[in-house]
Amino acid sequence: MIMCYLLYSLCCGWRSSHLNAVELSAVKWLFVAVLVMIFGGVLVVNNSLISYLSLSKSKCIRNLNGHSIGPYQIHAGKSVPIVKCDDQTKMEEGEIFAIETFGTTGRGYIVEDLECSHYMKNFNAPHVPLRLPRSKKLLGHINKTFGTLAFCRRWLEREDGGSFTVNGNKGKQEKYMGALKNLCDVGIVQAYPPLVDVKGSYTAQYEHTLVLRPTCKEILSRGDDF
Repeated sequence: MIMCYLLYSLCCGWRSSHLNAVELSAVKWLFVAVLVMIFGGVLVVNNSLISYLSLSKSKCIRNLNGHSIGPYQIHAGKSVPIVKCDDQTKMEEGEIFAIETFGTTGRGYIVEDLECSHYMKNFNAPHVPLRLPRSKKLLGHINKTFGTLAFCRRWLEREDGGSFTVNGNKGKQEKYMGALKNLCDVGIVQAYPPLVDVKGSYTAQYEHTLVLRPTCKEILSRGDDF
């Protein structure tokens, strides 16, 4: 009853009347996940609650997860499943997590498809001798401008190459696609293509970032509107 009241208060306080069914499901699942997160808890046991809270017309996307976050490392090694499984990974004090929920009206399983526009340098990228001058040039630009954080091709094509602070108006990358493919082929950069469910379905994703303190959890991403 307390959990239901908290869900009602949190969701209705966030203008739930403007959400469709799949969005409302994802919001409810997110607040449940945030409420039950404690350090020392088993990630999947905590979050398996979410898989039972779907509305009749929506379901969890079972092959997408939340994850731990490290300094300049978006995916730091631990996953936070939103469906029940046998993973016994535990949360530890001081860790930071992106708690994510994914709802869909489709089959609940996504695949990579369509043209890729988003990329990120691998946090543990191998040292690979690059033979192509354009690849060396592009890698230098990525290291200087983005480091191990994600970027998109559109940013590379801007006059500032993705950051006016770093490059001024002299950062634009030209004829870079071959070099970018080379960096992906040798494992230095990871491509992140669009993720799709079945055609015609609707999906929703909501997220909060939290840090596990000794006596509480602090929601770092909480604002006035969410």
